[in-house]
Amino acid sequence: MLLQVVAIRFLQKLRNFYTSVKMENLNAYLKDFGDEQAVEVFLYNSNKTGLFHTVLDYSTNSLGFSKKNEVQDRLQEFGQAINKAFKSVQRVYQTDDHKKRVFDKVLEKINEEKSDYH
Repeated sequence: MLLQVVAIRFLQKLRNFYTSVKMENLNAYLKDFGDEQAVEVFLYNSNKTGLFHTVLDYSTNSLGFSKKNEVQDRLQEFGQAINKAFKSVQRVYQTDDHKKRVFDKVLEKINEEKSDYH
């Protein structure tokens, strides 16, 4: 488990400096995982869980970090957060508007009753 956490942090830092890495270098960095297949399984699982997005290019035998997918995911998360915030603010305003209407009706009835007694 600790090995996976260290490898994830290493790859997250690596993507900040490189757009691609040769698989032979990556396998050397992650030699504690075992063979190339174990590293590929680790990359697959990390992509699947959304820790980072990589593309394994067998023609160049390199691993590319996909910034486009990450940006799309971050924009989608940001959009969902904005939507959630908008809905909560909208609920507050709707509730306050409703309270104001009720208060205005009560005030109107009080004024009507007051005028009836005068």
